[in-house]
This record gives sequence, C-alpha cells and structure tokens, in this order.
Amino acid sequence: MRRSRQINIWLGLPLVMWLAACGSADSQYVLTEQASDERQSAGVTLGDFEVTRYNGDGFADPALNSTLALRLDGGALVISVTDAVLTHTVALDVKYDAALANPERVEFHGLLGNESETLSASILGYPGIAGIGQTMLRGNDPHPFSGDFATVHFAFGPVRNVSAAPGDVHPNPLGVGPALTTSSDPPYDVDNFVGIHNPAAQTASVTWYAAWHTADGDQNSEVNIADLTPIGAKFGLLLGENWDAVPADYDRNGEVNIAEISPIGQNFQVKTDQYLVEASDNADGAARTTVTTVLWADAADAAGTPTAGDLGSVFKSWTVEFNSGSPMSYS
Repeated sequence: MRRSRQINIWLGLPLVMWLAACGSADSQYVLTEQASDERQSAGVTLGDFEVTRYNGDGFADPALNSTLALRLDGGALVISVTDAVLTHTVALDVKYDAALANPERVEFHGLLGNESETLSASILGYPGIAGIGQTMLRGNDPHPFSGDFATVHFAFGPVRNVSAAPGDVHPNPLGVGPALTTSSDPPYDVDNFVGIHNPAAQTASVTWYAAWHTADGDQNSEVNIADLTPIGAKFGLLLGENWDAVPADYDRNGEVNIAEISPIGQNFQVKTDQYLVEASDNADGAARTTVTTVLWADAADAAGTPTAGDLGSVFKSWTVEFNSGSPMSYS
C-alpha cells in the first residue's frame, strides 16, 4: 500500500443529458383518449398521459393522486387540483408520448394566487416529461383550493431526442472531477468540500455537502419541479443576512430570485443514489484507488442554528475517513 502526504479525492456522480424539445408550432395536435397500456403507474392517467404530484419532501407521492383530476380540451391537457391541506406548492410531472407530441406552453389559472403572490415555472425541454409547478412566495399564507390549476398545450410532432444543433444538448455540470487536495494548509475548502488532516495521528478526512448537487434545494437527491418550493420560501432574501437561504440560491450569486429557475432547468431530472469515492496520490488523477461507496441515504442532516460560513448548518453532508486501515491511507 502506498502512503502519501497528498491525497486527491474524486467523487463520481451519474452523468445525465438535458435535451431541448423541438416541435411544429403551426400544427395543431388534437388529443384523444386512447386506451392506456398495462404499465404500472404511480400517478393519475388519462389515455397516454400520466400526471404525478410531488409532496412536501420533494418526492413523487401516489397518496396525492386523489387531489388530481385530468381532462382533455382539444390540443391541451387540463389539470385540476383539490386540496384542503394548507400547502405552499403544487409541483407536477406530466408524462406524455414524445413520439406523438411535444408541449408548447403552460397556462396557469391562478389557483394558488395571483402573479404577485406566486412563482410559476414550466420545464418543457425534457423528452417525455414536462415539469410544471407553482409555489407561494414568502409572506403569503397558504389556503385550501379547488379548481383548474394549469393547462398544458401540445403541438403535433415528436420531441427531438438527439440533435447536433448547438445548444440543444447540455451535459450535466455534475460529474467526475478533483474535489480536494490535502497538500495545503488546513482547513481546506474547495467548492463545498472541506478536508482536515492530522499528521501526528496519520489520519485525514474529507467532508462534502449537498450544495454540490446544484438546484436540489430540498436535498432529496434529485432535481425536479418540486425544487421551486425553497425558492418561494426564501424569495428576495440576501445570503449575507439570511444564511438559512443558502440552499435556495441555486446560481450562487448571493440572492434568491427568479434566476434560480435556470439551474433547475439545466439539471432537471438529474439524480443520484450514491457517490463513488476514489483517491490518488497523483495530481492528474492517474492510478486511482477506490476508497468506498457512500449512499445518499447515509448523509448527516444539517445541524445547529444556521450560521454564516457553516455549510453543515444548512446542508446534508458526508464524511470519509482515511487512516491506516483505509484502501488509501495518509501519512
């Protein structure tokens, strides 16, 4: 086993592509109530359409199916929601047959509130799934509601799955990359990674935070339309004055505002269940040694009062220890 004073850490995440949609705006697509196939569905179905609602933890929840109702109106799918629970957000995935149609636009009907009271977003560029959601802005009280929530307008023609046109395919910025080098003075902080070493004890550790999973504001391991909720809850706040708003600042510019929607779109449907932790004593990452696999579910929750500069007070975190028994040790 090779020992080294310098340890470089690499974390592996799934690489997911975000694809832009393309359709004919001049053609009218008339929806028909075709027979559903035999697939098991977690949502509410109407013909070839399936709508799933997210709960307050940011997960698709079949228990909320009873709050949804669907109907067709020519070239549009109308979604109604009835909810007696005081909730700030309605977040939905609309699944459709990308070989037949593509969503052009979404019309919100003000069920949760007017434009000054709510933040609305629709993500239509992911083939086969449209994410639509609306959340109440900070300072507005939730209320029971029942009625038409949104109408999704479709155009005839398939969604383009692959395209060589510039700008159509965006690689997820999360992937494999050097995260930490323990050769400088402690503590080390590189893009939300913190490492500490103890030369006397011949040990080292590296901690990283859910902040690295861009736009996953509810920290549930996946980026979806439900990540609108943290934006609405912290809308307009400056991080310098409100450290608890840090998880909602997806573009990391120091303020929670409407621009946070862009990272959701860029990372839409990106998810991971685990991190692969590799180490190398070569700065270029050659000859990596697998240290361990860390499950997302094993994260330590944020702890303590949100304190400026303390990422552990607002983000989930993971820590890997290096010692004499590790596949890659530290000396």
